[in-house]
Amino acid sequence: MQDGCDTLFRMDSMEALDQATRRYRKTEAAHDEARNSAAKAVVEALRAGQRPTDVAEHSPFTAAYVRRIARDHGIEPARPGPKKLPVRPAADATEEN
Repeated sequence: MQDGCDTLFRMDSMEALDQATRRYRKTEAAHDEARNSAAKAVVEALRAGQRPTDVAEHSPFTAAYVRRIARDHGIEPARPGPKKLPVRPAADATEEN
């Protein structure tokens, strides 16, 4: 091996690491922004009366994390007992059979 070749290789690998780190930090910020946006949408859905189970199914979060988001935003848990079923849109009455 020639003198100095290993130094050149290390500099290239460090440059690649620097580039990867910059890319990671850039996407990390975008991921944080997307997570915050999803959490805000979770809060809005819960405040609109959606069931936490349904909200969790439609979100990127676990049911436990949806409950935590709810608690952090002062949304009380549902009372124990049977829950109200979600309202499904009725079939169009003008359709012919």
